[in-house]
Amino acid sequence: MKKNSVFLALLLTTLLAGGARADFNFDDKMQELMTDVMSNPSAFLSEFQQDMEATTPLAPGKTVALQTGLFPTTIPFTFTNISGKYMLHPEGNWSPGMPQIDLIGGYWGMAWSGLLANQNRYINDVSLSGYYAGLLATSSISPRLRVFGGLKRSRVHSSMTLQQPITVYNVPVNNFDSTFMDDFVIAGVEQEITLDKWWSMQVDYGTGSKNPAAKVSWYGKNFEVGLNIYPEGVITFQPVWNFHVEF
Repeated sequence: MKKNSVFLALLLTTLLAGGARADFNFDDKMQELMTDVMSNPSAFLSEFQQDMEATTPLAPGKTVALQTGLFPTTIPFTFTNISGKYMLHPEGNWSPGMPQIDLIGGYWGMAWSGLLANQNRYINDVSLSGYYAGLLATSSISPRLRVFGGLKRSRVHSSMTLQQPITVYNVPVNNFDSTFMDDFVIAGVEQEITLDKWWSMQVDYGTGSKNPAAKVSWYGKNFEVGLNIYPEGVITFQPVWNFHVEF
């Protein structure tokens, strides 16, 4: 069996999060993961979109930031992605106490979907993509501590045709075409640890899906390492590694 599929990558991520069992059976686990994903594919993919999103404030004195998600998006899923931030208003610029306002947004797509379909015994055709956009407001509590909050809209589209049907809740399914769209409320806190190094903690809440999510991150001038938590997700804990530059 060819193992260079998206579902093998999902399996490896699950094993990292939950630990492998001695009685592990690859085919059984593959079938279980495929069932979970296909029962709610749009919600599942929206979690990976959140892994690559840039939803922390721009650093003071910076105007523009660009970010790309490295793991678990580009590696191993080949999700080509770009996110950006633009400062619309520096903190206190118009009047004392006026928060910093950042415009945020991004887009992603699966770069090697055709190759995946050609080299996989489960998948005949696949198309995955999504985008998000929103605003963040940030205020300083002390020289090294800031709070931020905002709104974002996310959209994910997914379609897949399988070579053989898979049973989802006793119903055979051989294709799907779905779109997920939701508005999220963001709230978080950011603290500067040392020069050009920060950590942050944030909570997101989908107003349509009613699903919460949380993220803890550590980041410097170029790299971010974090952990996303999806209590209602297929994979509850997802480690995150992103690259960014600010100007």
